[in-house]
Amino acid sequence: MRGLFEKDIRIIKNQKKMMLIFAGMGVLLLLSGVEISFILPYMASVMTSVAISTISYDSMDNGNSFLFTLPVRRKDYATEKYFFVCGFGAVSALIVAIACGILLLVRKSEMTAGAFGVETMTCLLIVLLLADLLVPLQIKFGAEKSKIVILATVGILVLGFEIMKNLDQYMQGISSWGRNLWQIISSYKILFGIAGILLVALLTFISWTISCRVLEKQEM
Repeated sequence: MRGLFEKDIRIIKNQKKMMLIFAGMGVLLLLSGVEISFILPYMASVMTSVAISTISYDSMDNGNSFLFTLPVRRKDYATEKYFFVCGFGAVSALIVAIACGILLLVRKSEMTAGAFGVETMTCLLIVLLLADLLVPLQIKFGAEKSKIVILATVGILVLGFEIMKNLDQYMQGISSWGRNLWQIISSYKILFGIAGILLVALLTFISWTISCRVLEKQEM
């Protein structure tokens, strides 16, 4: 599996120009005064998509046919992809979060450390969900067929998390039972947070299982 990691790292290194463009976009967003709540999930989504693109490079010119003639099991390939995509996306999200944190300190922002921590954890959750949704799609359909799905999924996830973060505001315009429900959820944030982590872990296992089955059925 170490060789698979090295292969993917080399693929990313060969995309230096694209990475510099994305880094430049991130800097421009930071300096232009765009809200942190947009920059963090956006950049996390972009970087995770870059990591997922390594699957497309593997399949170019029947690359997978050669890859699986080596002592590499298809299950190992799927496992490495999840570790690599999640790891690359998480590290990228943390780097962006550190840059955002420094900028907030320089600007003497009113955002609390707790709120900033929630933003960062949201980004890491987006990375995991993107990997769970897009890795099986990329393996099954390839880059071209899954491109539209990838773009739509990124948009839906960013929008969904933005709504969740401001759910307390939306609840103010709903009936009393809705507000009471939200108060109960707010009172047990830690329990709901643990439940959320367990749910994401379950989704990751299901996604990995699907990816393994798809790879086993593919004819190279």
